Amino acid sequence: MACIYKDDPLEATAPSCVFLKDQNQSKRKPMPKLKKLNTALLTITGTLLLGTAAEAAQGPQPTICTRPCWGARAPSGITYMSALSRAIVHHTAGTGDWTTNFETAKARVRGAQNYHMDVNGWGDIGYHFLVSAGGHIFEGRHASMGSLPRGAHDGCNANSFGFTVLGYYHPPYNQSFTSAARNSLEAVIAWRMPSAWSPYNSDSYCSKTIGTLDGHYKVKSTACPGDVIIPQLAGIRNGVNAKKSGCDINMTGGAIRAKYESLGGCGSFLGAPTTYETATPDGVGRYNHFQNNGSIYWTPANGAWSIWGNIRTKWSQLGWEGGVCGYPITDENTAPDGVGKYNHFDKGCSIYWTPSTGANQVGGAIRNKWQALGWEGGICGYPTTDESPAADGVGRYNHFSKNNSSIYYHPATGAWSVQGAIKTKWASLGWETSCLGYPVSDEYAWNGGRRSDFQHGYIFYSGGVATSSCGELPPAVDVVLDNNQPGFSVIGTAWSTGTSAADKYGADYRFRSTAAVSEPATWAASLSASGNYAVFAWWAQGANRSATAPYVIYHTAGSTTVNVNQQINGGKWNGLGTYNLASGNNEVKLSCWTTTGYVVLADAIRWQQQ
Repeated sequence: MACIYKDDPLEATAPSCVFLKDQNQSKRKPMPKLKKLNTALLTITGTLLLGTAAEAAQGPQPTICTRPCWGARAPSGITYMSALSRAIVHHTAGTGDWTTNFETAKARVRGAQNYHMDVNGWGDIGYHFLVSAGGHIFEGRHASMGSLPRGAHDGCNANSFGFTVLGYYHPPYNQSFTSAARNSLEAVIAWRMPSAWSPYNSDSYCSKTIGTLDGHYKVKSTACPGDVIIPQLAGIRNGVNAKKSGCDINMTGGAIRAKYESLGGCGSFLGAPTTYETATPDGVGRYNHFQNNGSIYWTPANGAWSIWGNIRTKWSQLGWEGGVCGYPITDENTAPDGVGKYNHFDKGCSIYWTPSTGANQVGGAIRNKWQALGWEGGICGYPTTDESPAADGVGRYNHFSKNNSSIYYHPATGAWSVQGAIKTKWASLGWETSCLGYPVSDEYAWNGGRRSDFQHGYIFYSGGVATSSCGELPPAVDVVLDNNQPGFSVIGTAWSTGTSAADKYGADYRFRSTAAVSEPATWAASLSASGNYAVFAWWAQGANRSATAPYVIYHTAGSTTVNVNQQINGGKWNGLGTYNLASGNNEVKLSCWTTTGYVVLADAIRWQQQ
């Protein structure tokens, strides 16, 4: 009669054959439960009696297809060991053995037994337990469920059990070692090995130093269990240890379960689940927490993503998913330099961590500027602070690890970097509360040195000395008009709003296709004084932009059209010339009437009195 070894007798296909882990079994005959049993394992004439106290120190019993289940032949000449102290991992090295189908896997186990008995001349199948790509677990050698039969699997076979994965996990085939197979392999080892046994120890075995959970290749000269599985042995040890500690993967479910298993399940860096799947306070998401300061969060829009360690701690301090960052939209990733770690979040926020800087949050326009400058590989390096309020209560900033860098944001100026000696000089003057105000440019080359512009002046660095224009008269009039402010307008319905370009000014920009129509964008600013003004335009560059975008500047002598190439020089102020302007209303237009097949982009205009 076929039977499957299960935790729940109601799930068995043949109840008379079911072995209950709450009962002590001796040669398949049920015995009364042992009450108040303090020892995890009792060895009586080579037979293991599994008592109730053993469950606390061993992994939960997985579902196992026993020998009658898969149709085993009768064995002969089985001998027994006095102890069990080692788990050796194998693969069967048969390309046809890899299957996720239960019935096919049973047939492959029968094939392995036939080969071992009829070709090798052994008294039974050599392995104690076998696992399929579909995660099915099979009892192998006779009496492996409850006794200590000596196997024929590693050439030594002394106090060891052989656990094998059906399939060929070595060149030239390199079949996939599925998460289901790995999870089941870890589960059966965690359950079957003694409670006091650890997967992390090593000692002398066959005149070699071998781990208490190791691959066949360590015992003798062989490629087994194959190049695919061998690198995962350390993770398998972690998984076995987690399952021995009581990891219940069934506390997770759905997309969170799938993510957890993809990361290695109980053997992953997350460890065992510590909560069942729970709804988030906003009613949108779901989550599980895990033992190693980790979580997996899911939403319908984002899917399921993991977060753990120092980044998770920072995220929790910021208010979890209800804080400034929102839900994670990536797992923790390694930065390209191999040093840092990060998660991105759905509110345009990221948290970056390094051993020297700790975990810090960066978001919004500051994050966009940092991205445009090359993330952590650019001039700024890693964030060393969270985004923080400036002293005036209006602006925001982050400090960074390289080049004494910071990025400052103000609603009227956007986000700009300031660094090095220029930043040191600005700080000495009083930061954004000084006579200079907020930065309005990144640092750039100028007159043989470096310069940063501010709302009311500049700082110039040359020859080891930084000087500021504080005390000099700032421009009498300096007006910036963004596309989302009063005074900007468009004609026609073809203009769209965009936000994706990282080098935009402020929060957004307008764009439309070029066409032979008179539907311009117009910036109209009121200037408080007449005089000569330098006029500048800001755009976000791109390959689909017009190379002849026509700006029309209106001045006291009429109007001047300046064609610019918006495919380059984005993310900064570009001069359109100096003109004499009257006080009051002054306009700059961007026409779409130019070479077709491109787009023109309307972002911001600046008038600066000279």
